Amino acid sequence: TLNEDLLGYLQYISPNTITRTGKHLTITGNPELQSLPNGKIVELQYRVFLTKDSATDITLSNLKLNGGDNTNCAPKITNTNSSFTYRYECADKSLQRYLNGEAPIKIIALRPNPATNEVTIEYTTKTTDNCTIEVIDILGNIISQRTISPKTTQQLTLPITQLSNGSYIIRITQNQHTISARFVKEQ
Repeated sequence: TLNEDLLGYLQYISPNTITRTGKHLTITGNPELQSLPNGKIVELQYRVFLTKDSATDITLSNLKLNGGDNTNCAPKITNTNSSFTYRYECADKSLQRYLNGEAPIKIIALRPNPATNEVTIEYTTKTTDNCTIEVIDILGNIISQRTISPKTTQQLTLPITQLSNGSYIIRITQNQHTISARFVKEQ
């Protein structure tokens, strides 16, 4: 069964016929299965996609990852039985933490929404590095911008009386990490 959340089917090498029906691959011979010179009946090539976890269990056999790349930071096969655990341990874990909902910046609340005179944003950050807070209109224009030195939990009230009615985005950027939330300005 092809799990398309994890694997992208690229191609096969085989004297046999491979057919794909939905998520299933079927190998058939004419009239019987034949093998490649290396004794295999088929070599399937896949692209492995990033997942939310740093370990993803996939059951297969006789695997080569990235054409057999065994450098220190290449993905590794950690079990040698009929299953293996795909591990990529040298990369920055920021993407993994973000995919798992553990971004270094998190918006807790944006209120009131819709707003008339001011909007209060409450957010948390894992560091005390400076943050840039921007208000952006629906066309992507930066309406206002300020840099602050946050605490672990920060609450900031922004005046919005000068804004026209409509939808806006508040974007917080800290150390190349960005989080945003939408609010509506009404009279």
